[in-house]
Amino acid sequence: MCIRDRWNNEGDNVDPTINANFAKVKRWAMVKALKDTMIYPNDGEWWGCFAADGETRLAMNQTEWYTKDLFGLKTADQAGKILFDTSPGDHLQFTQEELYGWVDKYFLE
Repeated sequence: MCIRDRWNNEGDNVDPTINANFAKVKRWAMVKALKDTMIYPNDGEWWGCFAADGETRLAMNQTEWYTKDLFGLKTADQAGKILFDTSPGDHLQFTQEELYGWVDKYFLE
């Protein structure tokens, strides 16, 4: 089992502290780069992934770690803690104004 599988609480050894720690975060701002050439599929920037067939793209709420709430993603989403936004460019290619805008929008109270 790889480290990513352990972080996602996949497999036989479920660690309840992973869910507890994930739940401690007030909110997650997930920013997808619409022209990303580093993350493929870029759906992964919004917790999506490929299905087992390697071709079908799954949205966050279709993934096993969401439907089984393996690390608390579903719980956080249903609590309104997962927020989504986009940037028009490539991976980590955004302006300072965009960054400050996301901080203001999602993290300043």
